[in-house]
This record gives sequence, C-alpha cells and structure tokens, in this order.
Amino acid sequence: MQKTYEFDGIEAELNAQVVMPGYTRGDLSAAFKLVQNKEHWKLEIDQHGIPADKLEAVIFAIEFFTGSLATAEYDGLTEAGGATFRVKAAGYYQTIGA
Repeated sequence: MQKTYEFDGIEAELNAQVVMPGYTRGDLSAAFKLVQNKEHWKLEIDQHGIPADKLEAVIFAIEFFTGSLATAEYDGLTEAGGATFRVKAAGYYQTIGA
C-alpha cells in the first residue's frame, strides 16, 4: 500500500508559526531574501543597503536559517534620509564546518 501525503497549505502553516520573538517564519523568510547569497543561500552573506527598519528581522533571519551570527555596520543614508547597513555573516556552510 502506497502512502499519500497532503502538502497543500503546509507552507502557509509553517510561515504562520512564530519562531523568534515577534517574528513568524514567513517574516524571517522575507527578511532573509534581502540578504541571502544569490549564488546559493548557504554561502557567506555580505549585503549593503539594508534599511534600519529591516535590520533586526534580517539579523534574526540569518541566525534562524544559517545558524551564523551576523554583524551590521552603518552603510549610509537613503535619499529619504533613512540609515542603511552592511550586513555580513559566515553563512550555513562555514558555520557547520562544511
């Protein structure tokens, strides 16, 4: 007998789960997409221009998805006067020693 699995709605259910204080998995997924390495998400992260209002979520997202600790340094101002940051992290592969 072959088992069947119901996958419809699982991603939405996972993304609705609170996984860090004040953030759902969906929130962190969106934040991680701002900084993830475009070649492969498990590689080192080095991204400029992260808005100040996204910084906390980005740092939590990096920790959640890669296990690595992020650093942030002031990167400049937007045309509207908002601060931006450069965010760096080792990434998943370096963190696990691969």
